[in-house]
Amino acid sequence: MPIPFIRSYPGNKGAIQEITRSHDIEVTAREFLARGGWYVAKIVEDGNVLLMATDINLEPLVVIKTRNDSSIMQAVDKLVKESHANISKDMKLKFN
Repeated sequence: MPIPFIRSYPGNKGAIQEITRSHDIEVTAREFLARGGWYVAKIVEDGNVLLMATDINLEPLVVIKTRNDSSIMQAVDKLVKESHANISKDMKLKFN
């Protein structure tokens, strides 16, 4: 199941974008999302992308800056792995 990202552009225009990765990465991402986390892809003025894993209040936990090209997929994998490593017991489960 693809990973949902909140995609935002300069000027705060936003939408949900799904990114398909390997099954293992998607399962790992879903564990983070189930705890109330969010993934955000913010296009910045210079054309690069800030990938962020945030808590339920959209406070960044992990931030990775990458070019807006094919390297973004490896950055998504790294973001998911790092966000999963940052899951804390304090993160509330969304559906409990």
